[in-house]
Amino acid sequence: MTTSVEKRNHTKFCEFHGEVDEDEGTEGPMIIEAEIEGHCIHRMYVDGGSASEILYEHRFNRLRLEIKNQLVSATTPLIGFSGEIIWPIGKIQLLVRIGDEDHSASAWMNFVVVRSPSPYNGIIRRPGVRKLQAVSSTSHGMLKLLVEG
Repeated sequence: MTTSVEKRNHTKFCEFHGEVDEDEGTEGPMIIEAEIEGHCIHRMYVDGGSASEILYEHRFNRLRLEIKNQLVSATTPLIGFSGEIIWPIGKIQLLVRIGDEDHSASAWMNFVVVRSPSPYNGIIRRPGVRKLQAVSSTSHGMLKLLVEG
């Protein structure tokens, strides 16, 4: 959707997201929707400081059996924010697509599957965003993707 320059409200970032507080920006974590191996997965957290792409067990269990069978063992533990040690269930390489049918970017990412309570289904870290050739804007709470055309 485009709006002529004369009709644009300069306090809005775009028509969809509404007004942007110039002093505050967007608060909270950057949460996106991703298509992973044909599954639409909501509540993927984009984390610039995480060491690994994470897929939580509660979401992994909902993947198709032929995808789940690709899980291999992982021998390296993860260290949580408070120093707790989390032993992964395994690791798996999955194709991640961000965007819509006309404008999207895809990349293979190595996910560590963990059993841990989380409000998110997974975490995509900074190298994963780089693989997608995306630019994250924390002030706008969105990703900008390089797409054809």
